[in-house]
Amino acid sequence: MNEETANPSPRWGIVATIKEDEAQTEVFIAHHLAIGASEIHVYFDDPEDPSYAKVKDLPGVRATLCDDAHWKSERPDAHQFRQIANANAAYQASEVDWLAHVDGDELILCDAGVTAALSEIDGDAECIRMPSIEPFRMEGETEPRVFRSALPPDKKGQRIGAAAYGDEYRNTNGGLIGHLYGKAFARTGMAGGGFHLHVMTRYGKRVRRAETSNVLKLAHFVSWDEEKWRASLARRFATGSYRVEHSRATGEVSRKVVGRRLYELMEEGGEDACLGFLRHVQNFGPEKHKLRRAGAIHRHPLWLDAKVATYFPGSKTSPTKSFRQNPETGAFEAEVDFRGARLIVSPTGNFTEEMLAKGVEIEREELDAFAEIVSGKRVHFVDIGANAGIYSVLAARSAAEGSAFIAYEPNPVMIARLKRNLALNGLDHVAVREVALGAEEGEVEFYTRGNLGQSSTIKEGLRVQSVLKVRQETLPDVYRADLSAFDVSYIKIDIEGSEPQALGPLLNADDVALPTYIQYEHSHTRAWSIQPDALFGEAGYETHLRFKNNTIAKRAT
Repeated sequence: MNEETANPSPRWGIVATIKEDEAQTEVFIAHHLAIGASEIHVYFDDPEDPSYAKVKDLPGVRATLCDDAHWKSERPDAHQFRQIANANAAYQASEVDWLAHVDGDELILCDAGVTAALSEIDGDAECIRMPSIEPFRMEGETEPRVFRSALPPDKKGQRIGAAAYGDEYRNTNGGLIGHLYGKAFARTGMAGGGFHLHVMTRYGKRVRRAETSNVLKLAHFVSWDEEKWRASLARRFATGSYRVEHSRATGEVSRKVVGRRLYELMEEGGEDACLGFLRHVQNFGPEKHKLRRAGAIHRHPLWLDAKVATYFPGSKTSPTKSFRQNPETGAFEAEVDFRGARLIVSPTGNFTEEMLAKGVEIEREELDAFAEIVSGKRVHFVDIGANAGIYSVLAARSAAEGSAFIAYEPNPVMIARLKRNLALNGLDHVAVREVALGAEEGEVEFYTRGNLGQSSTIKEGLRVQSVLKVRQETLPDVYRADLSAFDVSYIKIDIEGSEPQALGPLLNADDVALPTYIQYEHSHTRAWSIQPDALFGEAGYETHLRFKNNTIAKRAT
């Protein structure tokens, strides 16, 4: 990477000429604003498009009606020529560092965040190619979360394609219905630079130094809405998208394999036959799992309703507010209301936060019981495995003055989120301990997985995503203090099976004051090194309340 020429924090935008319904226009605009676009140049091909009034005043959106005044002379007959003309006008007027030319049914996806991805591009690169991916349809889904990319044309790709798609694989673009190439993301200010439909040109010639991005992808929704796709068939045949071309040398043939197959199917069985082909390719079933062998399956939760609700209030309902993608981490973030508190949650990669973003408290009964125990009292509360901080926030907001709160969390990602939520609510009196708890002090390995809330110091049973070195402490020191000043002392522990290692040193110590309540997750007790009755019974605890996921044990006084 050329550190002198690379921009560490590039600004980026998109340009599109669209003729979509209002719902799709809202999705297109909201999605790209949420993931950090600084400029959205949207040209409404229909000068009477009602969406223009809804988007023209949004910050970052540059909306243009393609009326007679816009074209000045003569409106190009072909849609693709209108697209190219508008894209190049935007390229010349753009004030961002990078600009992408896309369609209204395409969404840029990047798990790491577009800004972060562009900052890693070599300073000499003039443009990059975003390869196309297309959504799979899964029963009961209202928006896709699993996508497919094109398979390579080698023997392995052909073998996997035949296994996943059957004989129809040869009638697709490597498994795609739409275009195979993708779209260009170009550096602005390039002398002689301009957009074509799928590529960047310079002085009329295709830019050859375009790199294929491994992280930036273009989700093409060409066939996601079956009814819209069916309705578009006649237009596509008429305009040549699905046309069979006549050649004196070879007879009737199409350069576009999908178009050729759809032409044949239309002749054989009409629109229903074409729809059957579509469903065969894009409906997700067990056979499609074979695509994993080639890395051709991609998971991208989109949260489109939440994005639309953020930028077009009233169009969609969502329990979240200010849905956006963090430009530094790439994580989606949204603000939620939690029992009178404000939380910022990252609804991908952590089940607890995902449920909060959906408006669901997965431990509602436990939280109700916990709140009843601690509300209005002087509380000594220790939160072991604090995660995003919902128990710590609830305790610190509802307990009386003179309370003490300690939150243990060893995962650096979750530490940042915990601290952010505490700060949002002015809870600077909660002490955050950035360590794990266990049987011994020292440095230990901490294993993370896709669901950050299931990370642990125990490797067994985990599909490990990464391994961290973290500091580990033991618990007794906290309880050598005098607890008589508190009305209630309470431990909440949820550390994915290593509860006995964390609690053992405390419960077996002779010189400590034990808490009145211990709440633990009983889902993993079968894997515990000592069972709950033995661990808690000898220390004088009995089951006080038992819920679906957690047990609250109370010590006899």
